This record gives sequence, C-alpha cells and structure tokens, in this order.
Amino acid sequence: MKWIFFLLCIFNASTPFATSLSFCQESDAEAPNLADYDIGQQSYKGVHAAVVAHALSTLKIDFTIKRLPWLRCMHDAQSGKFDGIIGIGWSGEWDLIFDFPGDSEAEPMKQYSITRADYYIYSIKGNSLSWDGYALSGLRYGIAAPKGYVVETLLKNLNAHKELDTGLAVSFELLVNKRVDGVVMTDSSLKAYSLQYKGTKIVKLSPVFYQQHVYMAFSLKSTVSNQTRNLIWQQIALSKRVIANSENS
Repeated sequence: MKWIFFLLCIFNASTPFATSLSFCQESDAEAPNLADYDIGQQSYKGVHAAVVAHALSTLKIDFTIKRLPWLRCMHDAQSGKFDGIIGIGWSGEWDLIFDFPGDSEAEPMKQYSITRADYYIYSIKGNSLSWDGYALSGLRYGIAAPKGYVVETLLKNLNAHKELDTGLAVSFELLVNKRVDGVVMTDSSLKAYSLQYKGTKIVKLSPVFYQQHVYMAFSLKSTVSNQTRNLIWQQIALSKRVIANSENS
C-alpha cells in the first residue's frame, strides 16, 4: 500500500541547504515488506524513512537514503560514509558512537524519536520456552535475534543468544524446524516472515521482551552543524505526526 503525502512547509526555511545529506537504514532482509511512502517525487520504504524524508523535504534539504545490512549501515555511518543512520535505538554503547537528540550524557528526548518498537520472543507451540519478564526457562538451542540490535546484546546477557551468521529469514526457518528455541522480532517482521509458514503455530511470549524508541542519529564524523541537526530533529517530531495523521485519515 502506498501513502501519498502533500508536503507542507511547516518550517519557513529561508534558503535551501547547499549540501546533500546521506543516510542509511536497515535492509529488506531485516525489515521485509515495508510499506511504500511517496514523499514528493520519491518513494521510501517504511515509516522510519518516510518521517525523515518528510522532515528533510519540508526543510528543503537535499538528501539520499540507502538500504543496507544493519551492521554495515552502522559501520558506514560511524566511519562517516553517511551523515546519519535511520531507525536506531538508543543505548549507552551507541551514544558513544552516534549523536542522538538531546543531552549527550542521557537518554535522548523521546519527542524526537521516529516511533517506538516493541520486540517479543516468538516460539513454536509445544516448545517449553517461557519468559516471565526477568528470566528465561526451557532453553535448549538458544534464541536468535537480528544482528547488531540491542536485543542481541540483551540475549547474550541472559546467556540465551543463538549466534547465527544469517538474517532473520533463516532464523525464522530454523524456528519452524525447531533448531532454535525462539526468535526476537517485532510484530511487523513476524507478519512478513510467517506468510510462507501459515500452518505453523507461532506463539508470542509475554510480556514484551524489549521496548525502545527509534531515532535518526547523526554520525560523529558528519559535518552537519549542531544548529541544523537540532532543526532536523525538531522537524522530525512534527513530521511523524503528519504521517501518522495521514495513515489514520
């Protein structure tokens, strides 16, 4: 489904920015079947990219957004190949690598987030795996998670992580074949991967495993000024409402 947006210039940018900015976001392997959003003359995958694209277009800033495997996206943004990264959750570790909105010594202000992501553990009916919000039980093989995400670190801290060099699609296949105990993902990812396994009884373990607000963060090596960064984050806070209202209309 495509969402069509008429761009309204919420901020009165007196002159366009001369330099084109570049951003990366997660690949289709990690976030499959994302909705298409048309912003101006371009189409963007997923609400994260759509919000950022709307904000930058409103501010009359030229930009590009490229989809990459998440670990490569993080590496390239950290090294300065991209000005920023789209769809990253805050953590103390990432705060040392990227510039998030707000006080650099504390968790960023949630009003500048793009959205909130809820991660659940999904298992197969009949598995003994259980989660009470504090501890896991019934582990046999371990639990898979998207590489480079905070949830991967959390599973490692619980000694429950199943290390795999493959993406979520293969992890989900291993779950169906009972080679991993569970997979951590969002509801939207589950819907995408479960389409080809309609006869499989997938179980969502409650409570939620991890919740995080998702941001656009700048590379510490980006030459974008602090004033421009703050202006973009402020516009993101407005643009996410514009897009949310358009989806609900």
